[in-house]
Amino acid sequence: MEYHGYTRAFPVWDHPFPCGHLESEQAMRTRAPATEGLFYVRLVEASSSICSSVTARIARNAARRQQQKEQSNHGSNNITRVCTTRLVSQRARRFSDRLPLKSFLWSVVREPVDRLVSKYNHFDRRDIRRTTTSNFQNFVLNNERQDYGYYFRSLNVDRYLNPYNKEHEAHTQEVLESYDFLGIAERMDESLVVLKFILNLEIEDLLYLSAPKANGTTTTRGGSSSNIDYYENWKKEECRPILTPEVTLEMKEWFHSEEFEAFIEADVLLYKAANASLDKTISEIGRERVEKTVQQLRWAQRQVEEKCRHVRFPCSSQGEYQKETDCFLSDIGCGHNCIDTLVGTFRNDDFTSAPA
Repeated sequence: MEYHGYTRAFPVWDHPFPCGHLESEQAMRTRAPATEGLFYVRLVEASSSICSSVTARIARNAARRQQQKEQSNHGSNNITRVCTTRLVSQRARRFSDRLPLKSFLWSVVREPVDRLVSKYNHFDRRDIRRTTTSNFQNFVLNNERQDYGYYFRSLNVDRYLNPYNKEHEAHTQEVLESYDFLGIAERMDESLVVLKFILNLEIEDLLYLSAPKANGTTTTRGGSSSNIDYYENWKKEECRPILTPEVTLEMKEWFHSEEFEAFIEADVLLYKAANASLDKTISEIGRERVEKTVQQLRWAQRQVEEKCRHVRFPCSSQGEYQKETDCFLSDIGCGHNCIDTLVGTFRNDDFTSAPA
């Protein structure tokens, strides 16, 4: 994937940690305005549950360290305090009043075609048994106001970036310069490690637990047998199936058509720029240093996946809705208590000797 446009190396954060004000853990649910703290722009079908979970964990752990440093409880023992954080927004414009030296703004983008296919499988409910090119085309084109230039629409901070005016290169540069970090969903481990170095975090701050994979199989839209996962429709307290994304040969041919390439060009440019910027940032930090830490993170993440699978998510692997969960909210930060307990058993040499 060649790219010769604007890139930037995201700098190491050299200001006091952007903790904002210590709040109740329940405050992570809010969309209330904030000017200080840790802000994550949650994009549709771009590893948003993982990134929200990591953001919440960072806010929780940073607050804990700050309280220990200040030797103050900041409230009763049964109230967990967290740094000011916002992680439920799908539009960055709500952060336009943030204070750049006291807030950290980040997000993660995903390869645009894969994001659209995933969104289609997640949200299109007309016929879950069959994928056709015409169905997919209609889904994409009928959502043009949402998905044409989706990254520009969602990630713009200070002003509306109109993708129809074709100033894609200038808009890409403006987006990159508006963020303290942009990661890549397909390179999640590298992205989280870079985030660690930028904010001077601990590996334990980056750990998360993915939703359990579904047990059993079902018939896909194309007629084949495939595993399904579930997502929580919290408004109705139910779990809906998400089919494994299926891409037909006819769909692949449409991906290479002039019509589709024109539709996706703005997002592709931004994605390439973010990918190249991640490489540039890794080079500045030191590739060997990053790769070693990625191995350590993967070791710790495997421990979490192996030893915390018993925790309760909003949707079980059988698709049953569970009102009582072990999560911060919805599917965010699930298994946090188990992860805390597990991290307490780690020794420093566990990380230094972690296998690749």
